[in-house]
Amino acid sequence: MIKLTGMKAVDQSDGGLKVLKSFCPSVKCQQADITSLDFPGGSFDVIYAHLSLHYFDDATTRKIVKDLHCMIRSGGYLFVKCKSVEDPLYGKGEKLGEDMYLSGHQRHFFSEEYMRSILEGSFEILDLRSTSSEYHGKESAFVEAVGQKVA
Repeated sequence: MIKLTGMKAVDQSDGGLKVLKSFCPSVKCQQADITSLDFPGGSFDVIYAHLSLHYFDDATTRKIVKDLHCMIRSGGYLFVKCKSVEDPLYGKGEKLGEDMYLSGHQRHFFSEEYMRSILEGSFEILDLRSTSSEYHGKESAFVEAVGQKVA
């Protein structure tokens, strides 16, 4: 049995944090915007960015990944999952930029190549793949990656 201690969850959605807290009462929750996190360097062994990086333009996405890199200790891991250019929602709504559309909210769809480009240099990519599954009752496509922080 693995005992997890010192777990922290950060989300922009207060509702999402309440749901998490109902399942995992020991997790410390903080409502915050991923673009303005301010944790000291080396604060985390692992960061899991679940569907949180695909709402931003390229420059903002790269800045967020750089900030996450700083927050992870040397040898730590970043797990990332984003909507894919293969997702059924891709191309729907107002085109805002390359692989970016506004349909209800802004979404930046990732290709495997794009995911690789934002991680390379900061993380050794241990796994990078396209996946699909049902998400909120609809078929969805994703790009997922695991990176290990390099010095």
